Amino acid sequence: MTSAPDPSTLGDPVTFTATVTPVAPGAGAPTGTMTFVIGGSGGGTFTRPVTAGVATLTLSTLCVGTHPVVAIYTGDSSFLPSSGVDTHTVVPAS
Repeated sequence: MTSAPDPSTLGDPVTFTATVTPVAPGAGAPTGTMTFVIGGSGGGTFTRPVTAGVATLTLSTLCVGTHPVVAIYTGDSSFLPSSGVDTHTVVPAS
């Protein structure tokens, strides 16, 4: 999972991107949903669709500080659920 820009400035939009990739010998493009859990003030729990293995979320509500981020993939008929981490930092505006 990635976030950009990181660090971000207070009030700026941040895009979180989570990618689900098959483990060999699996193949194909995962679908289903991804739940982003973003800690700290201005965060929350957000569910987005997974299209061709990728889910994105854009927020501009995060407050100054470090925010723990977890992406939880619910799985689909061909792929098992999984989850994965990260942190995102917001700095004060100049």
